[in-house]
Amino acid sequence: MTTLSNSERKRLLRAKAAVTAANADRQTAFRRAEKRFMSRVPEPDYSDVLDLRQDDLQHDYPHVSVCQLLTDLYDLPLFGESRNADCTCARAYRLHKHSGAIIIPDALSPAAQRRVIRHCLRDYAKSPNDTNLDAHYLLPEDGLWHAHERGSKELIPVRHCGNDENSTGAMTHTRSLVNNEPASETSLMTERPPPAASSTVVAECASSLLYKLRWSNIGLLYHWSTKSYHFERLKAGDVIPVPDDFAAISMAVLAALPTSVLIKPDFRPEAGIINYYQMRSTLMGHIDHSELVDDAPLVSVSLGHAAVFLLGGASRDEEPLPIMLRSGDVLIMSGACRRAYHGVPRIVEGSLPQYLERDPEDEDWDQFAAYMATSRININVRQVFPEGFQASTV
Repeated sequence: MTTLSNSERKRLLRAKAAVTAANADRQTAFRRAEKRFMSRVPEPDYSDVLDLRQDDLQHDYPHVSVCQLLTDLYDLPLFGESRNADCTCARAYRLHKHSGAIIIPDALSPAAQRRVIRHCLRDYAKSPNDTNLDAHYLLPEDGLWHAHERGSKELIPVRHCGNDENSTGAMTHTRSLVNNEPASETSLMTERPPPAASSTVVAECASSLLYKLRWSNIGLLYHWSTKSYHFERLKAGDVIPVPDDFAAISMAVLAALPTSVLIKPDFRPEAGIINYYQMRSTLMGHIDHSELVDDAPLVSVSLGHAAVFLLGGASRDEEPLPIMLRSGDVLIMSGACRRAYHGVPRIVEGSLPQYLERDPEDEDWDQFAAYMATSRININVRQVFPEGFQASTV
């Protein structure tokens, strides 16, 4: 093994630094921000992250303004369940440099958050809602969570690769979170074959497989390989509606906003995704292109550990705004903001609220608390089709 002299080591370090700087110059502003917050050594600096729970907005963020809600959300049972009498949720914050972006911090009470988390894990990550695991495993009819609660050690069997003659090969469609083409009425008719089962997965018990859950589809089914919706199911009338409670939450949030601040106030909850993040999970920067209506609001609810959310512009070259989204926060994206690059490069360690930890007075919560100790859940509900759209005409 060759030993470098001090002078050779210094030259090598200078050369590496030059290569790093050159690579940084070639990266887009959005990618640089992603890499900054994804860094583990050193840990990222969060001092310039917009945190509506902590920051002095007038001093630190003059482009953020407060808007009074028409309704105190905590007066509604869906949001203010078991709330303290002195707690209110009557303010929203507009991000003026990102037209159509609005944040309502702490929109759900602790009890309401627990209720929604229970639904996400126990009720909506099972049939008839598709998850990322369904293509690869023969999941229990009552869902992974119930098998996990029972402490079942029985292995969840894998699907046999290639048995479905209609399934696509592993490389038929390349997933792209960045460059997918905008949806159109023509693209609605694209064939959407079922995904192929992986040939490398192995049978696992429910309690292990649960932590590999990444998403569950609610509402109109989304086809991940082609980045489009299963329109043919809409035409056939085979549509699973967005769960009533999630639809009601999204509609109530939008109804509470003054029409002067909400772009495109008319909204129909037609589709949605529940995202399940573990501590090292990320969502790379992308633009939502799959919906035919490109300015209708998207309502996003954060639960569990906090996350850094990057909100950019129409180009990856625009510097994104890093936002801290904490448990109970609601983000609304409408208008031009719906065609902006966005992503989640970091789940923040040690940010789980105490009220989501184990509770000696609520034994039923213990297993949910154990899961949330390493997790974040995000629910987003959106409209897919423009007003007056008729499936029968396409």
